[in-house]
Amino acid sequence: MNKLQLIQSLRFFGFILIFFNHAYWLFTKHKIFDFGARGVEIFFLLSGFLIAYNYSNSLAQYNLHSSVNFVVKRIKKFYCLHVVMFLIMAVYIIRNFFKHGFNYSGGIPHFILDAVLNISLLQSWYDPAKFSFNGVSWFLSSIIFCYFCTPLLISSVQHIKREKIPVIFMILIVCKIILDSLSKYFGVNPIPGVFSFYVNPAYRFIDYAIGYFYALVIHVNTVKSTSYFNSIFQFSILAIYLFSCILFDKIWLPAIFILLELLLIYAFTLSNSFFSQIVGNKLFVHLGNISFELYIVHQVLINILSVKLKQFIHSGAIIFIVLLALSIVTEEFFYWKPVRNLITKKIYGE
Repeated sequence: MNKLQLIQSLRFFGFILIFFNHAYWLFTKHKIFDFGARGVEIFFLLSGFLIAYNYSNSLAQYNLHSSVNFVVKRIKKFYCLHVVMFLIMAVYIIRNFFKHGFNYSGGIPHFILDAVLNISLLQSWYDPAKFSFNGVSWFLSSIIFCYFCTPLLISSVQHIKREKIPVIFMILIVCKIILDSLSKYFGVNPIPGVFSFYVNPAYRFIDYAIGYFYALVIHVNTVKSTSYFNSIFQFSILAIYLFSCILFDKIWLPAIFILLELLLIYAFTLSNSFFSQIVGNKLFVHLGNISFELYIVHQVLINILSVKLKQFIHSGAIIFIVLLALSIVTEEFFYWKPVRNLITKKIYGE
């Protein structure tokens, strides 16, 4: 089995953690742990990891043009879906305006500003706008910055000696620990309304770069092992990770969880095992392939449909499952080949 298939399954696992974070209130009053933050960390790490896996050997020449091209190619994969979700939320907010009166924080001027920032994917740079409209789209804003820096990252690494790559990887980990320590000391939002560690693209680029250099490190140090050992290792790491998230949620820095997530990524690259047969099945791999798009649509459906579903379904757990299923169905529609071709040919003219 291709190791990237298992990695895709891990992406779906990351999405499920995020979905739980946004819909747990349907069936329980208290979160077990901050699974949303953990899922986002997995997304950033895997994004950098997969970029390194696919592009680290390409002869990239860094300049502004290469960065713009790299970003544009990736924006095209999700921008139409992002705009659709933005418009749905905009209509939803305006409808509430006519129905209940306008109570948007900051009034109409902030509504317009947030709309512009969302459309231009700049909302994570301006703290008051970070969770506006489709709240999860801050991730898109931050990952776009990571993509913009990627040609520079690839070009720089190609001029670095192989033996220095683990050293740079460790320096990034140390930087992450220092920043997370500052975040814990000063708070996630040290300057409310101005700066937030959690969504800031420059801060999140460190997670992305850690994932990138980690792919290079484990590629250099590939270890062969038996199927029996792989299965034990994979199940153990997954169990340790989940228990650590539960037991040390408010105690450990995010950087410590990231170290476990790196082990988790490594575990999911081991394809010769019983574990890989379970989590690497076609359904999980497919859901992993569309997890990025699932991430974009799920919050909008939760915001708009959860209250309405409560009028017909009295079990929060069932509503949770229904919303998850609707998220998958919605994304399957946009993933449907005729729809993708329509976007590619009619909108992008390719």
